[in-house]
Amino acid sequence: MPVLYRLGFLVLYCAVGIDVRAGSPPLPPRSAPYQVDSDQSHEAFKLDIMCNGRFSDGTMMGCRTYEDSNGTKVFMEYGTFDSAEKAKAEMQRSLRGAKKIIEQQRKTSLRQVIGERVVAMFVNYRTHEKYAAIILTRGSDYFQIQSSSLSVALQFEKWNFE
Repeated sequence: MPVLYRLGFLVLYCAVGIDVRAGSPPLPPRSAPYQVDSDQSHEAFKLDIMCNGRFSDGTMMGCRTYEDSNGTKVFMEYGTFDSAEKAKAEMQRSLRGAKKIIEQQRKTSLRQVIGERVVAMFVNYRTHEKYAAIILTRGSDYFQIQSSSLSVALQFEKWNFE
């Protein structure tokens, strides 16, 4: 099931008053609702929605929707799996629906592989709209960033992870 489809269910849960803060996974690297990078050419992202749920294996998942100053939405889901292998398996499961892999690389530290990063394009099977996704693993941590704009997704990754 595509992640954007899952977001609809999570937003519905938020709308009916379920406390989305209870039992949520660890926060992603940035946690303030509105942050501006010191580089003035860099977009600011405003936190719009916070939610949580579970990945297909039952691991707790957090998700957030942000909006840039032009109104472009960015969706991020994240969680910590029991192992790096399970995080990688979630990455592979997510990539099954990719229409195009733009970039794929391993992240290393002291010659040890500590994670992976994949940039891919997808098509929403219901709306037929294209969207970009950046999927990252760091050990057992998993992050997925989605936006209708590849450049906005890349800006968000830089804003959030660098």
